[in-house]
Amino acid sequence: MPIPTFKRCASAKALQQPAASRRRLDLREAMKLAASAFRVGPILKNYAAPEQLLAQGATLVNDLPFLAASRVDALIQHYPEIGKLLPALADALSRNSGYAPEDVFDLSTFSADDRRLLLQLLGEGEVTGTVALPDGIVAEIQATALAGLWHIRFMTPAGQTLVDYLEAGPIPAVVEQAAAATPAEIQSCETSSCASGLAPVLAEIRYHVAIHVRGALPFRMEVGPMAPQDRTLLRDILGTGTVELRVQLFSDGLEACRIASTGVSDVWSVQFFDAMNQLARDTLEIGDVPDLARADPADFKASAARLHVMGAV
Repeated sequence: MPIPTFKRCASAKALQQPAASRRRLDLREAMKLAASAFRVGPILKNYAAPEQLLAQGATLVNDLPFLAASRVDALIQHYPEIGKLLPALADALSRNSGYAPEDVFDLSTFSADDRRLLLQLLGEGEVTGTVALPDGIVAEIQATALAGLWHIRFMTPAGQTLVDYLEAGPIPAVVEQAAAATPAEIQSCETSSCASGLAPVLAEIRYHVAIHVRGALPFRMEVGPMAPQDRTLLRDILGTGTVELRVQLFSDGLEACRIASTGVSDVWSVQFFDAMNQLARDTLEIGDVPDLARADPADFKASAARLHVMGAV
């Protein structure tokens, strides 16, 4: 699969000052921002309390790991390229046009500091994952805290970043493309298990793969009740795909969901884990990328509105 070419957003100007001499937060301004942030609530992991930041002499770009929604304009004033990008992201979410080139925004031209601040402002959502591409390239996927906005990086085996971009949409295009490239054939099986317990299961999977059309409701089946050896054999027959996503959950005593493509087109392994990381439910889903990993388009307008507010200086 060739690496796609993406539309570039406006180039970010390199900061003129050396890092050591960049403007530090005015103490009163920092306290106002911190107070505002903690009224809204921190949305990023591993945040530091504002008192700690101030005690350490925090710089505006390097040590501000929280989002002050009502005062974010104070940040944007110092980083105009981010201020230009936020409304463009909001417009892409408002369009919800589905994998249009104008809905992809290259971050490779941003300075490291601008990129870091931008990602802090956008936050981290509940879906992460990888897509294995040819030549050992891996697409790393991170949902932002704003529904419908994703951060994707293409990485070489040596850890070099080839592509770094934001994308607006229900699920990144690279996930859909990788899933669509998987063959639809299920390999044959001649063992006694296939002749008995697995035979009807494989027949049902083949049937639903054959009749599935894009956008149709998925078919789900429980794998848990099978004997362990049958489950193992079924996984071997279906094979391993190139997409793996993990969704953080907060209900029904479940902690996380692992969604992985198999070696058969439109067949997904969907496994649920409890707080002890023990497998609680083991299922197969036949259909498009499972809804649990997708951003709900109904939430896109709220994300766009938030971005418009953030970008208003």
